[in-house]
Amino acid sequence: MLSFPSAVKIYLCSEPADMRRSFDGLAMMVKNIIRQNPLSGHIFVFVNHKGDRLKLLYWDRDGLAIWYKRLEKGVFTLPQINENNYVIEHRQLAMILEGVDISSVIEKKVVQLRKQFPFKGAKRLKREHNLLCSHQAIGRILREHGLVRKIRKKHKRKKDLAAIKAKWPLFGQITTDTKDLKDIPHYWPQMKLRALPKYQFTAREVRSGLMFLGFANEKTAFNSCLFIRIICNHLRNCGVDMKKLKFQTDNGSEFIGCFRDDRSRDGFEKVVQGFGSTHKRIPPRAWSYNSDVETVHSTIELEFYDLENFEDVRDFHSRVASYQAWYNIVRENSHKGFKSPWRIIKEIRPDVDIELVRLPPIMLDWVGPDYITRDELDLRGYDVPCFPYKIFAIAKRNGQGIDGKGLETQFRIENLSKKQTFFASELWDMNKVQMEQLTASGLFWGRRQYIDRISNNRHPVLFQYHCL
Repeated sequence: MLSFPSAVKIYLCSEPADMRRSFDGLAMMVKNIIRQNPLSGHIFVFVNHKGDRLKLLYWDRDGLAIWYKRLEKGVFTLPQINENNYVIEHRQLAMILEGVDISSVIEKKVVQLRKQFPFKGAKRLKREHNLLCSHQAIGRILREHGLVRKIRKKHKRKKDLAAIKAKWPLFGQITTDTKDLKDIPHYWPQMKLRALPKYQFTAREVRSGLMFLGFANEKTAFNSCLFIRIICNHLRNCGVDMKKLKFQTDNGSEFIGCFRDDRSRDGFEKVVQGFGSTHKRIPPRAWSYNSDVETVHSTIELEFYDLENFEDVRDFHSRVASYQAWYNIVRENSHKGFKSPWRIIKEIRPDVDIELVRLPPIMLDWVGPDYITRDELDLRGYDVPCFPYKIFAIAKRNGQGIDGKGLETQFRIENLSKKQTFFASELWDMNKVQMEQLTASGLFWGRRQYIDRISNNRHPVLFQYHCL
């Protein structure tokens, strides 16, 4: 049995050779066909047209040598090679000289590996298991044995996933995310000219597709907490079992909060847990986990932002409120059996009141902080309501503030003059129409700088205001 150093390469000539050729004739084929130097020390393999005779040409220290073999029965089985690569491995040459059918051996090996690792493709099988054939040949073997995995088209996979989600319980999961509105060409000029919101907060119930929207000029942890707290309050007031509800978000800074000493998190997770629900964060760079809310972002952009023109913020709020109501009550979803979210909810829970889907979009800057400068703060103070309003306040430390440690104070503000039933505009820098929109439900949220009279420390506290 022939043995050669591993550094020696073996070249197989792709064209049949006349076995009457000797040293000079074979050396010429090496130069013209394989385009190598016959004196390089490598081995060159030649087979005749019938395939029953084989010659090896190689340089043996002080001259060329030929090794010749003739089969009395059968033919040599050669591996497939291309015109750009004539190199074969040492074990392939050994199998050729021993008369082993390389193709049948490789075929059995490919079939065995594919059944053992059905997730590996042709290129990966060749790369990881060092198979003695090209990935095209492996692909042909897989097709002949019916081992090619059929790739389902995206719309078919979405139908399968929709069928699975159709079996989920109602209000079992709400997916929450934010959308940067500054990258929408039709909306961006209006946003800059008319001071429209820059960010959208979206919460979507997976089973029915029910959608709640919020808008703000800053994508902050406070705004996300404010948004989800209003949503949780609304759902709880409408009879939703909050203990069975799970909120899913990505790993954005507005959602993940900060670790405490007990390894718990504050912020969004703290607010959700305060209602008895759970918070789940998707794995990093796994955006498809939030496909429900990402899909509705694309839908809103096509159906609303690319079509509407706005006069001011009030007009924006009116139009987006109309769109959200149409989406939740009227619009049919082709992926949910051509049913609207409200229709799906009524089919599952006929006792639910329509107020569940009528929560208007939340303008977080209207109910959130004023974002005033420090100089303005020194001049104006900490938003102390002025007469003719009478304030009834009860403050207690209960660990449910926005930071998990502040005070939660419930105010009841009564207009003593009986001339106006809403907050004074100088407190919120709003006009009366905006006030009416916010206070129509009788309940909204706002943050104010509050001086803790116990410790004389300033805390950003989440207040609950009831309008009479």
